[in-house]
Amino acid sequence: MTEPTFIATEPLFIGTARAHNAGDRVPAENVERHGWQDQVAREGTKAAGAAAPFDPTGKTVADVQAYLADADEGETTRVLDLERAGAARVTLLGQ
Repeated sequence: MTEPTFIATEPLFIGTARAHNAGDRVPAENVERHGWQDQVAREGTKAAGAAAPFDPTGKTVADVQAYLADADEGETTRVLDLERAGAARVTLLGQ
């Protein structure tokens, strides 16, 4: 059985370093290890859906690409529009 995945409902920190933004997927082992049980919701639940939508700002190219790999066409368009309006990284936009 695979472990559940959680969605951060607020920014998550390890010490002073931001580990996840609201809306990010968070592996179950990280939730338990860092005590984030009250700051996440199980993926697929109404509470997880209420988490902030993915924002590429402050994310690495690899993070954005990983997110987009599972995103539908509408979500991909929304995220890339945010990217164009923000950092406009060529490696994501292909221009």
